[in-house]
Amino acid sequence: MDLTINDVKKTARNRITRMRIGEAIIKLLDKTPLSEIRVATISQLTGISRMTFYRYYVSKEAALKDYLMEIIYLYKQESNNRANGSQFRTVEHLAFTFDFFAHFDKLILKLENIGCYKYIVDCVNEFFEKEYHQYFNDSVYDMYQYCGGIMNVFLKWIHSDRKETPRMLARIVLGD
Repeated sequence: MDLTINDVKKTARNRITRMRIGEAIIKLLDKTPLSEIRVATISQLTGISRMTFYRYYVSKEAALKDYLMEIIYLYKQESNNRANGSQFRTVEHLAFTFDFFAHFDKLILKLENIGCYKYIVDCVNEFFEKEYHQYFNDSVYDMYQYCGGIMNVFLKWIHSDRKETPRMLARIVLGD
């Protein structure tokens, strides 16, 4: 059973270690399939012991998902810090979403190219279930349709070299 984001007590100190682990996995994915990456290699690259790795995670897949969740929760934090952070499903919010995740386009494309896009989907679904379910009139299907659609639009957009601005893309998606 993999650890979820709530299973690891988050502190400023362990966040640095967890992010280093995630960054090491991302770096190793340039040359090695996830299935062939060894925890010993991650430990060596980050300068932590295998025991430290296992204190945080039961698997490298759990570490990768935690790294992605950190990015998603950084998005939520930055969104909440904006004046319109509490407004959801608006052009401003969606434009911010596209703009924020555009900073991670290389990571997202890498995960897609190596067959690990499912980790992004899993993390986005988990995030939406925890954080945004109230905006969907108790319809889990509406929520999944919305977040899946946004992910597909974003992926198509970055594959198309971001021809539209984030605001233009948000207007298209929302029909404004």
